[in-house]
Amino acid sequence: MGQALLALDESYQPPGFQEWLEAWLKGVPPDNVWIGATVVNQEEADRDIPKLLQVPAIVRFLSIEPMLGPVDLKMDARATGRHVHWIIAGFESGPHCRPGDLAWLRSLRAQAIAGGVPLFVKQLGGNPNKRDDLYDLPEDLRIRQWPQQ
Repeated sequence: MGQALLALDESYQPPGFQEWLEAWLKGVPPDNVWIGATVVNQEEADRDIPKLLQVPAIVRFLSIEPMLGPVDLKMDARATGRHVHWIIAGFESGPHCRPGDLAWLRSLRAQAIAGGVPLFVKQLGGNPNKRDDLYDLPEDLRIRQWPQQ
């Protein structure tokens, strides 16, 4: 991983870039970089969350959108000292959008509460109205939390 990052652009590196990158690769994350992963279903969550947790970061977040099925974050099984700091979730919008089930969001809300992870419910999806206004959401899902740093 380190060699690939170092080779991104050797033609221009701002002053201090090499030291900044080397510190990050040694496990000291920069305080101005958040790292996230998008997952849309359980298969992607199982594949990508462990990778996300390997990256040293001040804030690690999951974007579960469009949410195409229930997602069990398995937070207890992933208690490795590194964790997800923020979850963003919503259903699909636009032409040919697939419907979501409110039970999936409610399960995610319960997992976020149990894990002490802030949750931002973005939208219920749809077309042409993606139902992203706070008052479009059921009262129990009007959650727009942000991580604390």
